[in-house]
Formats: sequence, structure tokens, C-alpha cells
Amino acid sequence: MKKKICAGALAVVGLAIPSLGLGAFGDIPCSNCHVWNDCTSPKGECGSCHALPPATGAHLAHFGGVNQPVTYGDLRLTADFAAGQAVTVNMIGCGNCHPLDSASHGNGVWGDIELGNPAAPAGSIKAANSGASYDPATGTCSNVYCHSANSWTTDGDVPMPWPAGSLPDNIITTRIYKDVQWNSGTTLDCNGCHGNSPKTSSVDNSGGSGDSHYWIDDYGYEDLHVWNHGFEAIGCRTCHYDTVREPSTTGIGTDGLRFYNDVALFDKANHVNGAVDVVFDTENGFTYNASSGMKTYDFAGSSYDPATKTCTNVGCHNGGTKAEDTVVWGTPYRWWDDHECDRCHQFYGTP
Repeated sequence: MKKKICAGALAVVGLAIPSLGLGAFGDIPCSNCHVWNDCTSPKGECGSCHALPPATGAHLAHFGGVNQPVTYGDLRLTADFAAGQAVTVNMIGCGNCHPLDSASHGNGVWGDIELGNPAAPAGSIKAANSGASYDPATGTCSNVYCHSANSWTTDGDVPMPWPAGSLPDNIITTRIYKDVQWNSGTTLDCNGCHGNSPKTSSVDNSGGSGDSHYWIDDYGYEDLHVWNHGFEAIGCRTCHYDTVREPSTTGIGTDGLRFYNDVALFDKANHVNGAVDVVFDTENGFTYNASSGMKTYDFAGSSYDPATKTCTNVGCHNGGTKAEDTVVWGTPYRWWDDHECDRCHQFYGTP
């Protein structure tokens, strides 16, 4: 009669624990001894048989929470584990990349990967990964929400001048995914997933519609927030202060266009969470060296409505008594049109 020996017992007596196969432990599946869906009990607690997380591939990059209790199929994200505290490590629950069904654990299949599941709760990252896949031969994750960003194009031209307070109805929003190799050992920077800064071009986008980060216009010139009329680029922390707090610096690429240098994330709870976190920097405002001297804009009282994509009471858009107090993100801007160019100062009124 073959004796059944569990992995924990092997470790206690100093014997090597086989990495694959049920046969090493006997003919009965491990789940007959370890209740995988009862992670509150000692015999099934995550981390009792393998490290939590395992120190392989990009596990530590995805879950850096020390002594954080998790359950099988855990879909929590960094903000859920952080409980309101700023954190500098990702804590992405195991269920976001592994199966939700506990029957898939201890079943003789090593490293089951399940990036998407139709049964995942609405609004979860796993639900957003409906088209995601993993190639075990190359260790490549594809079409994963966490490594993606939106891109905006327009179906044809946008008439000039476009009225303030609305967006063209021919904007097409497309999710762009970056393939990532699990065992590459590469730490992704800001540019690795969404561009630094996100950028559109007149080649397929009329007027910078849908995205006001950075637009290359019909004449090949830079426009919008990264350009900032030729002065210092508006840094990431100005509008994403709860996510990034280091000042941004820029460089010039081989194409002659500006780019942001990488900055560390202040709080990863506000990153890879299924939302666009816009919080204005009321501590520092925004200062740049204008032709008339140093100029500082204050953001006290500034706000952003994600439902309407509207910025309100933002210092950069206020031009004295003719100020524009509300601005819809992604409103077309073409400097060669008088109304669109001077809309912030209202010199020509609102067409």
C-alpha cells in the first residue's frame, strides 16, 4: 500500500518538495487533504504550501504586500488592501490572474492562468479582461487591461469652430494593449503601458478630440497640455496628485517631440484600478517661467467631474473677467481658428 505524504510533511523532515505531479504525493489529489476553498483554516491557508506570493516571474511586482491574507479567487486590488493608506507596492489579488473556481486548485495542473471570466463581477479587472490571453510557451500576457490605455481617433474631420462644452460625435475610443512577458524581469515604466504622455495626431484625429494630453496638429506642431504654448509642460502631478507627486521633467526625442521622463508612483492604490483618477495639485499649483516672468496658477477649488469629463475652476483656464470656468476634456483645439484658439480667454465669445 502506497503511503500518502503531504508537502508540508516533506518540508518538515527536510526532503525536497516535487514541483509538479500528484504522483509524488500518492494517488489521491492534494485537495482530499487540503481544503482549497477554506483559506481560513490551517490546512488550506494561502502560503502554507507555497510562498505568498511565489518569488517567481513577476509575482512580486504584482503583489508586494507582506503578510497580507488572501483567499483563493481573491479579486481585490491595491486600494482594497491599502484601506485608505498610500502604498508604493502593487497588491493585486490572486484571482485577477488565476481561476475563480477553487476546483482548479490542487487539481494536478501547475499554474492555472485565467485572466478573464464571464462570471467575474461587473466592474472588476477580471471582467475587463474578457479578451485577455496567456501564452505558456512564451510566457506572454496579451490584451490585459492592466497593461493598456485608451487611444482616440475621429471618423473624418471635425468642423471648425467646434462649440465649447461638447465633444464631437465621431470620436472613436480604442483600447490599446501592450504584450508583456511574465519572466522578462523588466520593470514597466509609465511609457510601457500608456505612453508618457499619451499622444494623438492629426493623421487620424481631428483637433485633438477626445484627449487633451498632447496632439500633433496638421502642421506637425505640438499642442495642448504637454506643449503648453512652448513653456514648461504641465506635469502629471498637476492633475493626478493622488497618484504622482514628483515634479515631471521632459526631454526631446529623436523625432523632435517632447516626452516626460519617468516618475515614481506616490500611491499605487490610485493606479490600475479601473478608473481615471483626476485630483488637482492644490499644494503646489503650477509654476512656469513665462516671457513676463515666473507665473503660478492656483488650483484651490478646482474639480473634475468624470461623468461629464468637465474641469471646473482650473487656474490655467482663467483669463480674468473673460475666463472660461468649465472645460470639457477632449474639446477640439486648433490654434489657426480664432474661436478655438482664444476660447479660454473668451475674446471671441463662445460660438
